[in-house]
Order: sequence, then C-alpha cells, then structure tokens
Amino acid sequence: MNHYRKNLEQKTNNPVVTIKEFKTNPKNIFTERANETVGLFSGVSFTQARRFYNQILEFKELIDSKDDRNAEYKRQLPYIYMLKAKANYAKERKKIDQNFFDFIENNIDELDDDVHKFDLFCTLFEAVIAYSKGKLKSN
Repeated sequence: MNHYRKNLEQKTNNPVVTIKEFKTNPKNIFTERANETVGLFSGVSFTQARRFYNQILEFKELIDSKDDRNAEYKRQLPYIYMLKAKANYAKERKKIDQNFFDFIENNIDELDDDVHKFDLFCTLFEAVIAYSKGKLKSN
C-alpha cells in the first residue's frame, strides 16, 4: 500500500470529530462528539489547546471585522492552513498528541473557499475547548 493511501485511510478512520460530520450528525457534533474528542487528547495541556483556539479566534475576528467576509476569508485562508505546520511543530516537540494534531489537520483540510465551513470549525473548536476545561492537564 502506498504512503498516500495509508495516510488517507488513517484520516478517514480517525475518531476525532470533524466539520464533515455536521451533514450527518448536526445534533451531536457540538455535544457528544466534541466531548468524545476531548477524551482522546492525552498529551495536551489546556493551555496548549487554548493557544491553537486563540489563533483561530484571531482569524475569525479579522474576517468578521470586514464588510466582505468572503473576500477576507479567502485572503486569510493560506495563513489558516499554516496552522497545520504549527500543529506539526508542536507535535514533534511533544506539546500536543497525535489526536489533537489530527483534530487540527483534518478540520483544516475540510476548509475551502466557503467561509461558512470556517465558521463551523470555529464553533466546533469552541465546543471542544469548553469540554476541555478540567479534563486536560494544566501546566
């Protein structure tokens, strides 16, 4: 099996919640699935998770501050994709675990030119952070 196919299969079998589930599971994505996903994070501190969430919030605030949200989102999208590289760096430094990395990478991979998908990711990440308090290790 080639590397690409193996990597793709790992992504599709990954238990972390993604915005793709909103189409099939809108009732539980921000509750049960977000909470289940937090339970998979074993090597992540609340502070580290919050750092990634804060970066997403910064993009959201910038996008929301513009009259043409779609145009600003498209301008910011390459920088949003950069969070995958930052997550990889944090994973290699053992600051986050594989499941948190997968949560970031898989959700960012779902983003395209549709700002509403980004809004959905922001809401999903907010739910994950809300369920994280008291469950993730503190620094």
